[in-house]
Amino acid sequence: MAYLSAVKIGNKHGLSYQKINKILTVEGYINEATKRPSAASFESGLASLRTSKSQFTSDQIEFVVWDYTKLKSLFPEPVKKIKSTKPRTYPYYISDPLEPICAVFTTFYVMLDLDNQSHIKGVSSHVLQAATECYFDDPHFLGGTKFMHRQMTKADAVQIEAIVVPMAAELFEAAKKISLKEAKANMLELDVALLNLHKNAL
Repeated sequence: MAYLSAVKIGNKHGLSYQKINKILTVEGYINEATKRPSAASFESGLASLRTSKSQFTSDQIEFVVWDYTKLKSLFPEPVKKIKSTKPRTYPYYISDPLEPICAVFTTFYVMLDLDNQSHIKGVSSHVLQAATECYFDDPHFLGGTKFMHRQMTKADAVQIEAIVVPMAAELFEAAKKISLKEAKANMLELDVALLNLHKNAL
């Protein structure tokens, strides 16, 4: 029995975690109204809760994992990579890890209802702009095309984290007033995204 988060399942199949959750919702394993696993999913053991300590809040945060062994047939087969003897010149581009980071900012955008308000007490205007850019898949606050089309380095990862963390902290403080549980869960997703950012950088 192998329990994996939606993020890790997505990594196996080349999909975003949002796509994985959508598939599970269509199959009835996630309650569409609550966005949480159905009671039947927990009772059958298909879904389980785990905890992790956030680097931002120092709190223990709950997150959902799934029995991948039983559910993997629901997801498209991952693309098999052909091994090559040639050295990889550009093995990792930063455009890929920006996606989960932008997903976190997009969630805050929706939570804070930025469609209908342009000012939030305690949140800087440039931070609100960053969330808006992510919502429209245009993360210029992360440097625009600066990090694109070249090898990603450890220095890139450090620079991006330095930009992202204080902005996310401001959004978290505002969002937790709406839903502390959802805000903490979103910060956990950022923890994972930043961990992968550093793990894969050269």
